[in-house]
Amino acid sequence: MKSAPLPIMPAAIVVAIVVLLAVVVVPTATAATSSVVVDHAANNVQGQVGEPSVVLLGVVSNLSACEALCLAAQHPVRAQKAPSPASSSLSSPRTTVASTECLSFTFHHTDFVKAKYRGHCYGRVDAVWTPTSQVGIDSGCRLDVGNTSRCNTPVTPPPPPSPSPPAGPVCRTDFDCAGGNGRCLTSNGTCSCRPGWQGAICGTFKFASGSARRAYRSPLWTWGGSPIFEPSTNTYHLFGSEMTNHCGILHYCINSQVIHLTAPNATGPFAGREVVLAPRDNAWDNGAIHGVTVHRLPNGTYALFYLGSEQPGVRHHPNCTAGSGDASANSTFGSHSGRRIGVALSDSLDGPWRRLGAPLFSPDANAWDNIDVSNPSPIILRNGSVVLLYKGRGSKTQHMGLAFADTVGGPYRRNASGTTPPDLPGEDPWGWVDRATGVLHAVFHDGNGADSAGSHRWSADGVVWHGDGTPPAYTGTMSWAVNPTDPVHSNKTTVLARRERPQLLLDGEAGSSYGVPRQLFTSAEDCEFRGSDGGTGIPCPDGVGTDMAYTVVETIMS
Repeated sequence: MKSAPLPIMPAAIVVAIVVLLAVVVVPTATAATSSVVVDHAANNVQGQVGEPSVVLLGVVSNLSACEALCLAAQHPVRAQKAPSPASSSLSSPRTTVASTECLSFTFHHTDFVKAKYRGHCYGRVDAVWTPTSQVGIDSGCRLDVGNTSRCNTPVTPPPPPSPSPPAGPVCRTDFDCAGGNGRCLTSNGTCSCRPGWQGAICGTFKFASGSARRAYRSPLWTWGGSPIFEPSTNTYHLFGSEMTNHCGILHYCINSQVIHLTAPNATGPFAGREVVLAPRDNAWDNGAIHGVTVHRLPNGTYALFYLGSEQPGVRHHPNCTAGSGDASANSTFGSHSGRRIGVALSDSLDGPWRRLGAPLFSPDANAWDNIDVSNPSPIILRNGSVVLLYKGRGSKTQHMGLAFADTVGGPYRRNASGTTPPDLPGEDPWGWVDRATGVLHAVFHDGNGADSAGSHRWSADGVVWHGDGTPPAYTGTMSWAVNPTDPVHSNKTTVLARRERPQLLLDGEAGSSYGVPRQLFTSAEDCEFRGSDGGTGIPCPDGVGTDMAYTVVETIMS
C-alpha cells in the first residue's frame, strides 16, 4: 500500500507552481534560456529516484516548465511522493544534500511509457551529470552554477541487447508448461498452450482484445472485486472494497467497507450496491473491512474472507469530503499493526452474513509473521480443507504466507511451522485449482506498469510452488472495449499506474475453487499522485482518467 502523503506546502509556493503548470508549450520544446544545455532523449536520474540528491520538483506539461522549476528551486526537498499538479511545490530540505540549488533537471514526457512518471520533473542537487539515452525523457544541465565543465559529458548510449539464449527445450512434461496450462511437445521441448494462456511456458494470460471495462461506477474510491456466479438465478455477484467518506486507498485500515453488487453477465456493469460488511464498534474489526474474497463451500454455503483492521479506541472514521471540516482526515490512516484475517458465513449470496467474534487467523508471536496478517485468499478443496495464501508482516520481514486447515473454521497451521515464509512473490494472492489437471495455481500483485503487474505460480500439493523467474501473468497495459458510457477509456490502449488485488471468475463449478480462468478483476488507477489520497480525483497529465481508484474487469480468451 501507499505511504502517507507529504505535508501541505505554503500557499504562495503552490500558486507559483500552478502558474508554471498553466504554461502550454510543445512537450519536446528546447529549454528557453542560454544558461542550460539540454540533451533530448536522455535520462539523468535513471535508477536514482528516491535518492537524497534527486528531487521531484513537480508534475508539469513540458520541458520549459521543468527548467523553470529547477531555476527557481533554492531549497528543494527530497521527493518521496508525487504531488498533484495543483499542489506540486518546493519546501525546505529534510535531508542533507550537496547543494541548496537544483543543478540539473530531467523531464518525463506526458506520453511517457510508464504512466506513473508522466509529466514528472526531477532535479538534482548534486553535480552528477551522466545522462543515459532513453526515449521520452529530456534532461538539462545548468551552466550558471557549479562546475560547468560537467555539462559537456556526452549522453551514454543504451547498452547493446543481451544475446538471445540458444533455442532449446523448455519442457519435458506438461507440468513444465506452467503446471499444465499447455501440452509439452516432446519432439522439440516446446509448450503448446491451452486457450487463455500464452508465452513460452504458457504462464501469461491471453486477454481478448478490446475487452477491458470498468466493472461498475461509484462516486467513491474502490479497490478490486471478488466475482461469483449463482446458476440458480443466472446472476453474477461481485463483492468489493469501498472507501467511505471520499477517502482514498491509503485509508484502507480505517475507511474501508464491503459492498455487494449484481449483474446479468460476467463483465457488468454491476449495480444495486449494498453494504454487507462494515466496521463494528467494540469489536476486533472496528477499524475497517477490506480485501474481501467470496467462495462457495463444498456444502453449498458461502464464506467471505476479509482483512479486518483493529484500531483500539477509534470512534471516528476520517471524512475526506471537501468542506467536511475534518482537518485531520488526510493524515489519519490507522495502524497497519491491527490487521487480522476474518470470515463471514451465509447460506445465500444475498446474506445475511454471520461474522465470528474473533479473528480467524492472527499473527503468531513465535512465527516470522508476528506483527500482522492480511490479504487472505483460500483455496478450498473438495474435502473442505483449505490452503490459505496471505500476506504476513513480522519484525524482520514482510512476505507472502502459507497456512493449512482441515476446515474453513480452522485452526490454521503455518507452512514450515512458521519458522520461515514460503518462496512466493508480491502480495494480494488469489488461488484456484485447475479442474482438468488438479494443479493448484495462484496469481499475485507483483509490480505495476507496462512490464509487470502480476505473477503466476503453480503447485502439485499446495506446499511446493513453482514458477519463480517466469514471465509476468499480466501487466498494467489495458485494451479497452468500445464503451460510450466510458468515453475516457473507450477503444483506447492505456497503461495503468496501479493494477492490484487480482481475483478471477472461473468457468467451472460455480463459486468453488475449481475451474478455468475466464475474467480477471483488479483494482485500477489511471495515474498516481502520492501527495493526494481522496476526493473526486485529480486529472491525469495525459488527459486519460484521474487518480481515483476503481475496479476493472478484463476477459481471458477461451
